[in-house]
Amino acid sequence: MKDHTQGPAPWMWSHTESIAALPPTIYPTREPHAMSTTWADPVRITIPGQPIPKGRPRVAVRGRRAVAYTPARTKTYEARVAWAVANVTRSELLAPAGVPVRFDALVVFGRPQRLQAKRHPAGLIPHTCRPDLDNVVKALMDGVGAAGYWADDSQVTCLRADAAYAERGQDPRVEITLWTLAG
Repeated sequence: MKDHTQGPAPWMWSHTESIAALPPTIYPTREPHAMSTTWADPVRITIPGQPIPKGRPRVAVRGRRAVAYTPARTKTYEARVAWAVANVTRSELLAPAGVPVRFDALVVFGRPQRLQAKRHPAGLIPHTCRPDLDNVVKALMDGVGAAGYWADDSQVTCLRADAAYAERGQDPRVEITLWTLAG
């Protein structure tokens, strides 16, 4: 068993440390290791507020027809993501159809009261409970698509997402980094 008395566990990092010192499982800016792909300059977007997962479609009967709809909470969050992306990208289609896209996300949830004690690290702490990270990523990708960053979310060929509780005294947020294939 590994002895952590010499320092904090490898996943305990404070937000003041340099990005280069952060492990690749906590900060989403590392280069992909599986492919030798050259990515163009990244677009970085920060969306303040608690991350919201994509809700399941609901079905209602209107007249004699069954109608499926997206929950209002999900629509509101996707619109907030789209607004943040559009403000950074100036609503330009930066990834035309057929251009591969890399999508990295650091999803930072609010720190619960039980983790406020001084015995817990001041930096990011891995988030291992609900809401599921994959559902949050679905909402984020739908919001990025609604902003017009790409023609279709099937263009995402490299996906990286990490979930963590916020640093002590920091607010919840989502940090998205988007790359298109260079060339």
